[in-house]
Amino acid sequence: MDAEELLRRYQAGERDFTGVNLVRVKLKNVTLADAILTRSNLYGVKLNEVNLRVTQLDDANLGKAELDEVDLRNANLTRVCLNEAYLIRVDLSQANLREADLREAVLTKADMKMADLSHSLLYQAELIDTDLSYATIREADLQAASLENTNLKGADMTGANLEETKMRNVNLEDAILDGF
Repeated sequence: MDAEELLRRYQAGERDFTGVNLVRVKLKNVTLADAILTRSNLYGVKLNEVNLRVTQLDDANLGKAELDEVDLRNANLTRVCLNEAYLIRVDLSQANLREADLREAVLTKADMKMADLSHSLLYQAELIDTDLSYATIREADLQAASLENTNLKGADMTGANLEETKMRNVNLEDAILDGF
């Protein structure tokens, strides 16, 4: 399946695209809200101004993806692979990113308010101007990550690995930092 077929089938009302293979596809200014892309291979995709609100992306591969102004509010990204991905102005508020692989990912101006990143891998990730207020980051691995101008107000970071994590201008007001 290519991008044109995916969009045609979506516009016809189909929502289940489990296991689709769309490596290095480019999509701009489209809506795929409520789509099921579980276990899909989206390696290296370039998404710009794409609406993926409430989309199922659990166990999907988005390694080395470039996401710019993508709406992933309330999306399920459990165990998603986003390693070495670039996420710019992405809205991940209230998204489920439990056990997600964000190793060496770069997140700039991302909105991750109240997202669940429990048990996620953020090894050497860069979070710049990112809002993680009231997020759940329990038992996450942020080893050697870099957080700059990051809002962690009220975030639950119980048991998170912050070894060698670099923090500059980070708001930790009311954050829970037990057991790290």
